[in-house]
Amino acid sequence: MDKRIKEKCINYKKNIAITLGDPGGIGPEILLKSIDDEILLKSNIVVIGVIDVIEKAAKLVNFNKNFNIIKNFDEIKEDCVNIFNIELPSHNFTYCSTSKINGYAAYKFIEVAIKLAMNKIVDAIVTCPISKKGLNLASFNFNGHTEILAEFSGTKKYRMMFVNDKIKIILHTIHIPLKDVPDNINKSKIIETIDIGYSFLKKRFDIISPKIYVSGLNPHAGEDGVIGVEEINEIKPAIEDMQNKGIKVFGPFPPDTIFFKGLNDKVDLIVSMYHDQGLAPLKTLDFFGTVNITAGLPFIRTSPDHGTGFDIAWKNIANPTSMRKALEYAIIFKK
Repeated sequence: MDKRIKEKCINYKKNIAITLGDPGGIGPEILLKSIDDEILLKSNIVVIGVIDVIEKAAKLVNFNKNFNIIKNFDEIKEDCVNIFNIELPSHNFTYCSTSKINGYAAYKFIEVAIKLAMNKIVDAIVTCPISKKGLNLASFNFNGHTEILAEFSGTKKYRMMFVNDKIKIILHTIHIPLKDVPDNINKSKIIETIDIGYSFLKKRFDIISPKIYVSGLNPHAGEDGVIGVEEINEIKPAIEDMQNKGIKVFGPFPPDTIFFKGLNDKVDLIVSMYHDQGLAPLKTLDFFGTVNITAGLPFIRTSPDHGTGFDIAWKNIANPTSMRKALEYAIIFKK
């Protein structure tokens, strides 16, 4: 990054890139609802999107901050929302639903943000929700943000993490069918999951010696092999290997009690074996206050923990709490 540009990027403040997400969803609305004087005091906001859509959302939510359209990052200004405008035919976008052009736009926003993060022009990326259907209509065969971010940052080892004020979790498997989960329960991969979570907590949260609980796969954590053997053959050996390295990791615990135990024991992280095993209790604990994080990337990435909300989009009723939390985490995380 050019020294002159770096100095112009406002001293100690982080530059936060926010991708607009699917234009037809709630992303533009919750984005603007999340930005206030406090956020602008702590960071330089750069929205990667289409100005017409952003202005349309601003009218919807009565947004009263100034916009600054930039083409280069030496044009960033404080105390306003900087817009890195992607020139796309906004009149073709669908609203309250997705489409091929929506999916293409959402993908391009992410692509630009990744380049900015990899070149260290921005310090973090916060992503508004996208539609997997929209991506596929546009012929981008990814299951979601996580896979796109990993692919274009060259990241081989990564996991989805979710955090709120009550608890933190990391998912061992991500967007795969439930029938495929048992085939992905193996010792080396579980060690990798624990290590990614452990390293993230130390680096970004500044937790010196994290305490980690690991869930079983089967009911009752296999009941000593009666209900399943994955705990005996794969999960427990992985835990023991990490314990031998001095990491405070324990389990496997029954999936139906691990959250109760983790909350009461104030653990730093829970490892869940598959998507809904972790997210169902987590979202029940705090649906609006939970944030999605991609652990393992060479840059910070956060997002709200919900989807596009097409059914409530463009009605000024979407709750911005998770988006606001995603911004706050992006700002406070250590680089």
